[in-house]
Amino acid sequence: MQSPHSETATRDGAKSEGDPAAELQALPASGAAFSHELFVWRAESAPALAARLGEFLRGGLPSEAPGLAYRLWREAAGSRGPVSLAIVASSVGELTERLPAALRALEEGRLPWSDPSGMAAGRAPDAGPGKVAFLFPGQGSQSPGMLRELLEAIPEARAAFENAARALAGRFDPPLMGIVFPAPAAGSEREQQTELTRTDRAQPALGAAGMAVFRALRLCGVRPDMTGGHSYGEYAALCAAAVIDEGELARLSEERGRSILDAARTDLGTMAAVSEGPERISALLAGGPEVTLANLNGPRQTVLSGSRAAIERACAHLEERGVGVRPIPVGCAFHSPLMAPARDRLARVLDQVRFEPPQVPVYANSTAAPHAADGGAIAAVLKEHLVRPVRFGEEIEAMYRDGARLFVEAGPRNVLTGLVRQILGSRPHLAVACDLPGRPSLPSFLHAIAQLFAAGAAMDLEGLFRSRGMAAPAAAAAPRHAPTAAQTEAMAMFQETMRQFLETQRAVMTGFLGGAASVVEARAVAPRPAAPVPAVPAGQPPAPVRPAAMQEPSRPTLAVAPLPPSPLPAAAPVSAAAPASAAAPAPAGAGRPIVDILLELASDRTGYPPEMLGLDANLEADLGIDSIKRVEIIAAFRRAVLPSMGEPPASFMERVTAAKTLRQIADEVARLQEVS
Repeated sequence: MQSPHSETATRDGAKSEGDPAAELQALPASGAAFSHELFVWRAESAPALAARLGEFLRGGLPSEAPGLAYRLWREAAGSRGPVSLAIVASSVGELTERLPAALRALEEGRLPWSDPSGMAAGRAPDAGPGKVAFLFPGQGSQSPGMLRELLEAIPEARAAFENAARALAGRFDPPLMGIVFPAPAAGSEREQQTELTRTDRAQPALGAAGMAVFRALRLCGVRPDMTGGHSYGEYAALCAAAVIDEGELARLSEERGRSILDAARTDLGTMAAVSEGPERISALLAGGPEVTLANLNGPRQTVLSGSRAAIERACAHLEERGVGVRPIPVGCAFHSPLMAPARDRLARVLDQVRFEPPQVPVYANSTAAPHAADGGAIAAVLKEHLVRPVRFGEEIEAMYRDGARLFVEAGPRNVLTGLVRQILGSRPHLAVACDLPGRPSLPSFLHAIAQLFAAGAAMDLEGLFRSRGMAAPAAAAAPRHAPTAAQTEAMAMFQETMRQFLETQRAVMTGFLGGAASVVEARAVAPRPAAPVPAVPAGQPPAPVRPAAMQEPSRPTLAVAPLPPSPLPAAAPVSAAAPASAAAPAPAGAGRPIVDILLELASDRTGYPPEMLGLDANLEADLGIDSIKRVEIIAAFRRAVLPSMGEPPASFMERVTAAKTLRQIADEVARLQEVS
C-alpha cells in the first residue's frame, strides 16, 4: 500500500531523504538467547495432570530448559485433554521449585488457578473458551526502552520497529528509534520520558510497539477474532486487521501527532484520570472548570481533557471531595474541542489513504461498534476521532455481547487489562497483559501466553521454537521418498551417537547426584544456566517427539533427550508462601482487620483472589497494579478504614503513594489510624 506522504521532514521542518540505517542502529539487537522458557502440559483431568507432574518430579529433569520446553510443547500439542498447566521459568531448577505449588492446586481442584510469578492452570469450557479480542493501548502507555527484552529475543517482534523506522527515516532528529531506545547516557529517566511524550513521537512508537506484540502473538499461533484500541490504539487495531499496513500505520501516526502540534501552537492541554464513573464526575464538576469527559473508561474511571489550567482546577476540586485523581503523561487534550483544528488538518491526510476492508471486526471508540467494510466510512469515523469521546466501556460491552471472552492487551503496560476487569466484573472472561510494568517484557509476554494456554485458547507454539532454530521448516515436515542407503547409514550413526551420549549423561548425573534427597537440593548445589540448543542440520534425519498415538508423520526437529529412566527420590515439597491473610497482623479497625479490607479492595481492582495477593509482593512488578489503580485502592482504603477523617497530612500521602507493597500501605494507614 503506497502512502501519499513521500516527502520527509526533520523536527524543524527541513526536507530530508532519511537514512533507515541510522534509525535501525538504535534498536536492540535481535536473536538473543531467551531468558525464560514456557513449559506446558495437557491432560484429561486435574488428577491425571497431577499424577503426571508427580512422576515428572520423581523422574528427574534434563538440565537444558529450551529442549525440555520444546518436548513438553510437542507432547501437549498431541493431547486433546481440556485441563492445561503452563509455567514460565528461567531455568529447569526454577521450574522444579515452582512445580509443587502447581501440583497442590491441581490436587485440590483449584481451577482456574494462576500465580503472578508466571503460572496458570485451567480447564477449557465444553463450549470452547470464547472469542479472542486484541486490545491496543493509547498514548500514556509508552516508555523509553519499552519491550526491549521481547525485541532482543524474538526477531519477528523487532521487525515491527524496523518497519516503522524505515517508514519514518528522516522525519526526526535525533531518529525516532533513538528516542524510544535511548543510549544509557542520554539524559535522566525523566528527561527520556519527556522526549517520548511529545505526541508526534509517542504515537508512531506506540504503533510499532503494538505491532511488535501482535507479531509475537501471531508467532505463537494466537490470532484475534476481533480487535479494538483505546484512543490512538484504534489505529493499531486497524493495522492488525489489515486495514492499513505497518508502514502506513507509522506514517499516519506521525501525521496525526504532527497535526495536533501544528494546530495548537499555544496551550496543547492535558488529561487526568479520575477514579469514578462519568455520572458522578459530571455531577461533581457541574458549573466548574471547563473540561471534557474525554474517556468513558468504565464504572470507576473517567478521563478528563482540557487546558492545563482547567485540568489543574478540576483536579483540585475533585481531590477536595475525596476523589482520586492522577495526571496522565500526554502532551495534548485529546478527544476534546481543543482538537478541532487538528481534526481538520488530519482529515486532509486521511482523504488520501486507501483503507482495505477489515479481515476481522475492528471496534471504534466513538461508536462502540465495528467499523464498516467501506474505506470511506472508516476514514469518516477517524476524522471525528480526535474530538469525540472514547466510549471504551461500551466498546468492551459490545465485544462481550459479540462473544469475546479472552481479552489480550497487545502493547506496553497493562492499563487496558485493568479496565476490562473493572468493566466486566464477575462475568466469565480472561483479560491478560503482554507487558507488565516493572518486569522484563519477555517473561511478561510468556506469562500472557501461559494464561491463554491454560484457558484453552487456540495456539501453536511451533513457530516460537522454530524462530530459535529448534524445529525444522514446515516444508521439510513430510518427505515423500524412501531414505537412501547413505541416509539410512547416517540415521544409524546418529542414533548410536545419541545412545552413547545418553548413557554417558546418565552415568555422570547418577554419580553427581549420588544420594541426593531431591532434585531441588541438587539444583541448589550446582545451578547451571540453560545452554542454547543448536538447530538441526538440513540433512539430518528426524527424531520424532510426538507420541506414537498421534499417527502423524514426524517432523525433522531438534533431537530432545528423553527423561532419564531411573527415577530419583521424590522432590521435597517446596513450602508455599503463607496466604496473604495470614501475614503479620495489622491493627484492627472498627470490625475487620485493616489488612483484610486492603486485600479485598486490591482484589476488586486487580481481579486476583485475596489469597493470592501477597502483602510483600511488588505492586507493579508482581501484581500489575499501576499508579492509577494504586490511587483508587488508597482512596477506597482511606474511606473504608478512616471514614470520619478529613484530608490527611501531605506527608502521609507522599509516603503512601510511594509505597511499593500492600504491607507498606497498610502500615502507613495503621499509623495514621493510631494518631487520629
